[in-house]
This record gives sequence, C-alpha cells and structure tokens, in this order.
Amino acid sequence: STQSTWGLHFMSMFSLFGKKKEEPNHIEAIQALSVQIQNIEKRQAHLDTKINAEKVTIKAQSQTNRRAAIAALKRMKMYENQRNQLDGTRDTLEMQKFALESSVGNIDNLKAIQAGVAAGKAVQSKINADIVDDVMDEARDQIDEQNQVAQAMSQQLGVYGDMDQDELEAELDAMTQQDVDEQFLDINAQMPAVPTTKVPALATPAAAAPAAAASRAAPAETDEDRAFRELEASMAM
Repeated sequence: STQSTWGLHFMSMFSLFGKKKEEPNHIEAIQALSVQIQNIEKRQAHLDTKINAEKVTIKAQSQTNRRAAIAALKRMKMYENQRNQLDGTRDTLEMQKFALESSVGNIDNLKAIQAGVAAGKAVQSKINADIVDDVMDEARDQIDEQNQVAQAMSQQLGVYGDMDQDELEAELDAMTQQDVDEQFLDINAQMPAVPTTKVPALATPAAAAPAAAASRAAPAETDEDRAFRELEASMAM
C-alpha cells in the first residue's frame, strides 16, 4: 500500500515536471492580460468607494468622536495604499500587453515580408535579363519576317508589275487632252454657218418720212362729215 502510494506520487511528480511545456498562445496571453487589467480596475473602483465612505465618516466624527475619526483615517490611508499598489500593477500589465501586441505585430510583419521575398524569388527564377533579351530578339525577328512577307505579297504580278508609273501618268494626260480637243471640234461643227450675202442698208428716218406720210393719206369724206362741216361754217358767219 505504501509502495503504491509512493508510485502514484512519483508518477504525478513526473507528469508535473517531465511533461513538455506547450508553446504559449499570444492571443490567449493578450486576452489574459486584458482580463487582469479589467479586474484591477474593478478593484480600484471598489477601493475608491471605501475611501469616499471613510472621508464621510472622518468629516462626521471629527468634532464629536475623535477616536472614531482617527480610526476612519487609518482605514482610508490603508485603502489608498492598496489603490496605489494596484496602479503600479496595472501599469506593469498594460506595458506587458503593449509589448506583446507589438511583438505579435512585428511577427506578422516579418511573415508578410518573408512571404513577399519568397514570392519575389519564385517570380525572379522565371525571368531574368537573359530571358528578356531572348524574348525581345525573337519578337524582333518575327516582326522583320512579317514585314518581308507583307512586302513580297504587295508586289504586282504579270504585265502590271512591269509598267512604269511615270509612263502611265503621261499616257493618261495625253488621252485626257485628246478628249478635250475632240469635244471642242464637235462644238464648232454644231454652230451655224456665217452668211456670205450682203445685208441691204436700212432706210434713214428722213427718207422714210414721206413714205409714212403717204401711207397715212386722209380717208374719203362722207355725207355726214360734209353736213357737219357746212353747219360749222354757217355758225361762224
């Protein structure tokens, strides 16, 4: 029985000291620090309440019960001392939390930088100056070959390829001038011929006056006209 008890005790000690410690989780550590800071703040609030209560007692007993006022003053000093100690503890916890958060941020930043470097290496392994030069040379060769093919296909075949452009232009101008000349000749042929007979001279106004007067000879007098004339003559006498 004693041996089994010592055996259990040895196993418990081995499990306590021989067990490998787990790596602390920074998220849990930050949460634990935050919880502890909140607990200290609650404790300080409770001490503030007690300090205020003792101040009321001191004020009320300072004139009537001096012993009670001194006891209340001692308790107030004790509470204030505890509160000051908690201030120091809270400052330490907050500094620890800030340092841990900064370390975690630095680790995350380092991981991001390492990932960027690894990605850059992977990309760089696929491209370098020699590869770029080779690709550019191939691109220039392809462009030159395409230009040569286009130039070869643009050349005219057969009789059209042997004609001189300047000669074609001169021949076109000659044909155009010939068309203009032919149109001018056609217009001349359609115009009426110029008369060759002499046009008689026109009579002058002086020579034409007797003829006009002759053509305007007075008409023959009628019986009625003669009777009207004789009446006018009788009235004049």
